[in-house]
Formats: sequence, structure tokens, C-alpha cells
Amino acid sequence: MTIFVRLFSLGWLLPALALAQPASPLPQLLAERRVLTQRYAEANAQRHSLFGLSNKASKKDLQEVVDALQGIVDKDEQ
Repeated sequence: MTIFVRLFSLGWLLPALALAQPASPLPQLLAERRVLTQRYAEANAQRHSLFGLSNKASKKDLQEVVDALQGIVDKDEQ
């Protein structure tokens, strides 16, 4: 009986412990990933700009695309 009373008296701690846990980092990581994805889309669109006159991307354009994709991969691994 005393074990039951002890367990029951500790039962009020469970909600307090649940509230004390830190918030999930997932929303922040998803927001950062969204920014990186937009950056990739912009870099990729810039590579295809100028009325489609140039299909050859410059080294700088390609590096921006690679950097954006690497940022997305890094964020996904967190």
C-alpha cells in the first residue's frame, strides 16, 4: 500500500516534467531549410536567365547552386 501511495504522490510531477522539456527544434530547422531551398531556386533560376540565350553557366553560378544544395543537405542532417 505504501508503494502505491508513493507512486500516486509522485504522479503530479509527470505533467510538470512534460512542460519542462525544451521545445522541439524541428520548426526552426524547417524554416531554415525553407530559406535554403529558396536560395537554391533563386540560384538555379539565375543560371537559366537572360532569355535563355546562354545555356552555359558560369563557375560562379554553378558554385552558388552547389552551395545552396550543400546547405540543404547539411540542414537535413541536423
